[in-house]
Amino acid sequence: MRETLLLFDIDGTLIRLVGKSRITYKRFTYAVNKTFGTNLPASAVPDYGHIVNTELLLLLSQKAGVNRQEALKRLGTLYHYTTEHFRNHLSEYRTTILGGVKPLLSQLKAQGYMLGIVTGNIEPIADMKMAKMGLDGIFDFGIYADGSNRKKGMIIKAIKHANLISGRKFTPQKTLYFGDTAIDVREARAAGVKMLALATGHHSYEILRKENPDYMLENLSNTNAVMRIIDQIDSGSKPRIFVLGRPNTTLTIPCERFPRPLEQVKASQARKSPGGKGLNQAVAAKRLGGSVYLVTCLGADNFGMELIDFIRKEKINTKYIKSVKGPSGLSIVFIDKKSGNTIISIPGSESMLTKSDINKINFRRNDIAISQLSPSEDIARHFLSRAASKKAITILNAAPISQCSRKTLLNADYVIVNEAEAAHLAGIARPPTGHKSAMEYARKIRARPNQTIIVTLGSKGSAAISGSELVRINGIKVNAIDTQAAGDTFVGVLAAGLSENMDLYHAMDFANRASALAVQKSGATSSIPKRSDVEV
Repeated sequence: MRETLLLFDIDGTLIRLVGKSRITYKRFTYAVNKTFGTNLPASAVPDYGHIVNTELLLLLSQKAGVNRQEALKRLGTLYHYTTEHFRNHLSEYRTTILGGVKPLLSQLKAQGYMLGIVTGNIEPIADMKMAKMGLDGIFDFGIYADGSNRKKGMIIKAIKHANLISGRKFTPQKTLYFGDTAIDVREARAAGVKMLALATGHHSYEILRKENPDYMLENLSNTNAVMRIIDQIDSGSKPRIFVLGRPNTTLTIPCERFPRPLEQVKASQARKSPGGKGLNQAVAAKRLGGSVYLVTCLGADNFGMELIDFIRKEKINTKYIKSVKGPSGLSIVFIDKKSGNTIISIPGSESMLTKSDINKINFRRNDIAISQLSPSEDIARHFLSRAASKKAITILNAAPISQCSRKTLLNADYVIVNEAEAAHLAGIARPPTGHKSAMEYARKIRARPNQTIIVTLGSKGSAAISGSELVRINGIKVNAIDTQAAGDTFVGVLAAGLSENMDLYHAMDFANRASALAVQKSGATSSIPKRSDVEV
């Protein structure tokens, strides 16, 4: 049996997981007052989840001074007044209970988790339906939606009750509480339990994010995301991010325009800084909150020593960085006055990384593995394949795009490409021009149905397909100075967002905002923002 207790706040959460309909307090109280002859304010109905509670309506009828038989007739009139709203509500309720939540609860029960509902006002039909779905307990402690009683005590009592009926020893630290309001987050924190906030419509994603819950999702339909969160609580650790890359020293040279063959152009002072796609992505993931390991080889030269010092200062784990004889890599980046860049890459020690080195990585379930197509496609494919075999999430940034086989693509859960890379992989001469065409290219690139393809579009934002889901992120207008680390920032920050169980839209939006900040500064790693900059 699992040692994590899962508590669901049914009061408004489960009945809102799918569908968007919502009856307003004003319309409902109008219907109640017209039916029962009462004069109740909108605040008298604290949560629209109660509107199908027959007992509540019968209580209102008693207040109106009518007998039960007459009350039942008036109930029919009330339902007639709000037919469309109730039909939508009940359809949503049935879809959620029988279709949306049941598969998740069945999977959780099969894996030995103990499940319970925490509520203060739950209708009898919900009790019966949820009990049939295998929940172990319905813990009703008289806590109502108006906040008159605090939920902290209710959560603690639920844990004690779960221990009593199961003979087990659940603790707040091993309890995950599902709720959808800011109050739920605060009370979960007060009770010392882990909180999964669901932006199902009661409170928006942005409002809930401000309360800083442990985890956030749009709803419970993404079973894999829920299971990853529960796995984290079981293991007591956050997913780690492993970046296979080729760190190098970058010489950035600003110039009026790129030189033509046999031409000399005037350039400004060259700047030396740590760089390389793998290092940029690792720095971005770390600065935005990830637990990051860099996987590479560094030469035992001055460049290599400077790089390892920088990596340690960034607090990136160096366990899988191997020191070898030979020179470290070097990149020369030319930046024109339009902020475009051309890169000359000189390979170094990173090409000495072997499959044996990759096999030493201790991937765990739900870790995140990021790779580019360097130092070689063969090594990249082996890295992704090994990570996938350990149930890690795999991300392929298909660059540099000299070649990328379908076999390599198959190993990636996420494939991230820019416009030129998208055109190359899709076999189309011209790059995509916007969100719509980017999604067409993404469909051609996708190697398996459950794969997510993300196309970054520079100032136009980004677009993705994930299963049947289409995601569009608009660009942010900024004064771009240097774009050289923008794509790497996007990849690293997206991974950091996924490690916190952000859904695809919010992870892409998070990455998009970070990239917009990166292009406003010069340099590679020096342009990558910190989390405090992105969340302002």
